[in-house]
Amino acid sequence: MAKKENIPEKQEALRLQAEEKIIAPTGHMDKQTAQVFYELRVHQIELEMQNEELRRTQQELEASRACYFDLYNLAPVGYCTLDRSGVILEANLTAATQLGVVRGELVNQSISRFIYPDDQDINSQHRKLLFETGLPQACELRLIRPDATSFWARLEINLAHSADGLPLCRVVISDITAIKQMEESLRQSAVKFRTVADFTYDWEYWLGPDGDFLYCSPSCQKVTGHSVAVFEHDPSLLRALIHPDDLAAYDQHCHAAREQRLAQELEFRIIRADGSIRWQWISHVCQPVYDDNGKFLGTRGSCRDITERKLLEAEVIKDRNLASLGVLAGGIAHDFNNLFQGLFGNLALAKMNIEKSSKAYPFLQNAENVFDAATRLTSQLIAFSTGGISILITIQPAPHIKQEVVACMAGSDLAVEFYFADNLWSINVDPNQFREVIKQMVWNAKDAMHSISRGKLKIVATNEVVQESGHGACPTLAPGNYVKISIKDQGCGIKSNHLSSIFDPYFSTKQPGCQKGMGLGLALCDTIVRKHGGAIVVNTKPDKGSTFHIYIPAVVSVARKVEKVTDQDDQGRGPRILIMDDNATIVQVTTNFLKISGFRVDAVADGDEAVKAVTEAYSVSDPYVVVILDLTIPGGKGGKEVVSVLRTIDPGVKTMVSSGYTSDEAMIDFANYGFDAACAKPYLLAELKEQVERLLSERQG
Repeated sequence: MAKKENIPEKQEALRLQAEEKIIAPTGHMDKQTAQVFYELRVHQIELEMQNEELRRTQQELEASRACYFDLYNLAPVGYCTLDRSGVILEANLTAATQLGVVRGELVNQSISRFIYPDDQDINSQHRKLLFETGLPQACELRLIRPDATSFWARLEINLAHSADGLPLCRVVISDITAIKQMEESLRQSAVKFRTVADFTYDWEYWLGPDGDFLYCSPSCQKVTGHSVAVFEHDPSLLRALIHPDDLAAYDQHCHAAREQRLAQELEFRIIRADGSIRWQWISHVCQPVYDDNGKFLGTRGSCRDITERKLLEAEVIKDRNLASLGVLAGGIAHDFNNLFQGLFGNLALAKMNIEKSSKAYPFLQNAENVFDAATRLTSQLIAFSTGGISILITIQPAPHIKQEVVACMAGSDLAVEFYFADNLWSINVDPNQFREVIKQMVWNAKDAMHSISRGKLKIVATNEVVQESGHGACPTLAPGNYVKISIKDQGCGIKSNHLSSIFDPYFSTKQPGCQKGMGLGLALCDTIVRKHGGAIVVNTKPDKGSTFHIYIPAVVSVARKVEKVTDQDDQGRGPRILIMDDNATIVQVTTNFLKISGFRVDAVADGDEAVKAVTEAYSVSDPYVVVILDLTIPGGKGGKEVVSVLRTIDPGVKTMVSSGYTSDEAMIDFANYGFDAACAKPYLLAELKEQVERLLSERQG
């Protein structure tokens, strides 16, 4: 049969297949009937074949639908199709599950119903941009379910069109709650790290392999004076702020840390933004950091300001130096005191045995006048040997201050202004050392104003109460009452780099010379005042002058005045006195003077001889009324060892301790050691006589 015109190719192929399967009709059949039968048969076969193909296509479609169901409805993300107003036209099962709604109920609902109220604008803005630009959009927001639970979602929005050309919005919904929780956990961890790192006392930082700052804590401002931004902008500043004298040690330290892969510690100085020098302790400045594969990740650093510790260490070193000097000075002063005692004692005896009209008398008088200067010299040395405080006396400070200031300023064109508070408290001091402090301070102020004409020195003394330890002006002061003496000059002030050294022994900005000294002045003052329980505070400004504030503990009681005893017996016939001293010159001078003064005098060289002499005198009822005991006897018993023995032998004996070691506790607190009086060497013979007469009066009374 010929191929028909305009029949689709597939139908033509189907017809050909049907024609091949036709079996010629049997029996007698006219041609027309045979043709009809043939056509019907062909159509039947075509229909059967079409049905078979339809069944096969249906199976393929069902398989495709099953695949679509798996890919679309059971996808790990939610799919929704929205119209322009945000109404849900279609959604997969995952989206329904995410939103907690049956899929059938989800259709025709507005997507905004499921968006967290605070995040509505985010959704609206991104959907608007999608329809305006046609470009894909993405955003993160919170979706809320009907049961009020919520979750974080990422919406990826793409533009599509319906069959009739209307714009649609296809949305992919990804649940990112776990990611958000992880981010929050990391954020909290970062906050904790920042809290620890940013608010730590130390300056923490991390340098990357290229030397840039990966992290720098805000403490850098406190330590260096530079902000975090400055370091991040200029990483080279870290090395630039190191003191030039410490750069070599710093570089070597960093190199060693990198080579050894170990943390290194170093102390060095830095120059702060304001130019001041601070000590820094770098505990981990060169802690190299490597990953598991050995890759260098940078350097971790930790800087601590140890300036205060360095100052305290310097104070300890200074105290040790002072203690060493004190041991030496104490020994020298003791020997000088014994020499001065013999020297000035003989001068006094010479004056007593020569007429005032003699030409030699003025020279003897001038020589004796040097006594005060000599005793002050040894007093300065004694002040370094555990403080040098001898016998303390309660005094009113104002007269002593004024007398010493006037004497120091004699011949100067500088004006002096005094201000003493009404009812100024008394102080318990060694008068000689107190005057020495005032003298040294005034000389220091006077030197500071040497280039100023008509300058003014201001002296102020007031009462001050320190309520608690750690006084703002001086942290070392204990709570209590103090007399505060302020000496203010109008000089050039003290340079900042000298301020920490002005109380060091032998520190001086002056040239050595016969009257310049070697810098013991302020060091001596500091030692004396501290040993009296006080402190010195300095306030200074360049070209504005300096003020030294001296704090001395105040007292309310005053010393009892001792009445002088003047009655004497004839020379060599008066009360008996025993002198125990190993220095032959002192024994000779003191013996001669006391004999001239009317006393009977014996002398021994050590404690054992003193015990023997007192025993013999007491046994014959001719006891010694006063025994003068040297505090220490090299190789023998001194005054401290025998005073109690003497009282056992003669309970009425009066004892006086004498020594050039004026800082010894037995000299300062003689009564607690069993003595009735103390006389520090060198002493004027007249002072010794006055002490002996007082003891004699007490015994007779």
